[in-house]
Amino acid sequence: MSEYIDTVRLNGSGIPIRDSDAQQKIAHLSQISTGNGISSAVMNNDGTLTLNFTDGTSFTTENIRGLPGQGVPAGGAAGKYLRKQTGTDYDTEWGSLPKAVTVDFGTVSSLPATKSAAGVTADMAAVAYEFGTPSAFTSALTVTTGSGTVTLSGTISGSSTVTVTLVPADAVAGA
Repeated sequence: MSEYIDTVRLNGSGIPIRDSDAQQKIAHLSQISTGNGISSAVMNNDGTLTLNFTDGTSFTTENIRGLPGQGVPAGGAAGKYLRKQTGTDYDTEWGSLPKAVTVDFGTVSSLPATKSAAGVTADMAAVAYEFGTPSAFTSALTVTTGSGTVTLSGTISGSSTVTVTLVPADAVAGA
């Protein structure tokens, strides 16, 4: 939500202002002043307002459109999400949801098992597993990724079908 100056008071007289007509209305304040008046006002691109006085001095306000970074940038189509563009505070952008890669290992009866998988990069993390019933894994399943490969490690007793879904690691909550 943006914040704006609603009224400017000078020598006890108030003039309501808003947004696009702020410069014009503030400039008219000099007509009701018997002292140092405002000769012009400029709305700056960074949301600050510069008041130029009749005595040649000026004053620039803080951002009157709201705190930096508050709110959501314009745009963003359906299916997009807000993400950090850089490590700089409030530097956000609309982005596409990360693409998931599903790797079907088929029936696995011994570990480790490695499968080639197009689209898999070393920085991907497993977010979902599907096992046949009953699952034959007797200890935690570990998934590691390389460039174009996925490797399953752990302990298996018997066999089970395995499907693993991976996404870029930076898309996993808490990463």
